[in-house]
Amino acid sequence: MSSNEKKFRVGLYSLFFCAAFLSSCSKDSISESNSRWGVNGTVIGMKISSSEKGMLSWTLESDSLVSWTDDTNDVYGIKLFFFDASGGLSSTIAADSGRQVVANGDLSASGDLLINIYENGFIKWRIDADSVWQKNRQRRIDIFELNMTVLDSTGKEIAFIKSDSGTYFLNSRDLRASGNLVVTLSSGANLTTDSLYYSEQSQTFNTNGRIVYVEKDNSIEGVGFECDKEMKNIRVFNAVSGKIKTDEI
Repeated sequence: MSSNEKKFRVGLYSLFFCAAFLSSCSKDSISESNSRWGVNGTVIGMKISSSEKGMLSWTLESDSLVSWTDDTNDVYGIKLFFFDASGGLSSTIAADSGRQVVANGDLSASGDLLINIYENGFIKWRIDADSVWQKNRQRRIDIFELNMTVLDSTGKEIAFIKSDSGTYFLNSRDLRASGNLVVTLSSGANLTTDSLYYSEQSQTFNTNGRIVYVEKDNSIEGVGFECDKEMKNIRVFNAVSGKIKTDEI
């Protein structure tokens, strides 16, 4: 196939991109706006929004998009917004570029990647990562090389969580992180464990695994851990041991 034929096919597939994408992932209705065609079938300044039961569900904005013959799309300048059942902003993803699968609406993204998770209109978690895979139908975001800052209701940074990977569940708003996991609190204390789970329902971080908690000259080891969403009121449940330094009287 000549280069001109390839360009023509790419352009042709781009013309049908919106219809194919919309039919693949719509639960209720999807609208597309603010786009124009560039050279070689590039879509410039595209915006797609999805509504479920009359409420805005998500919006994808991009600087440009190129559709390919294997039913994938290269997307550049990604801004992805998710909304909760009341219409409030629940999370956002921004990235330099990504690839979208037309059949299921899944999107992988990387490059200067930033995820914000909101609570009552304020950012409660800020996540930097190497890459993400947003699985549209499963309503989850898989995160690789997770670096997450936990903020309180005033915007003050209270903890930093680093792990090999994580998963954020869009419907439940739960988070699971695992692999070489380290939590650094604003007090300077460190907690290490294999995995950590956040439950939105109970608003607690917890793990059933072994943990090591170190603060200055004090350390605690044990199995099972729980704390509130602001990383206070820490409890270690089983096989607890450690050392506590006290001042001499």
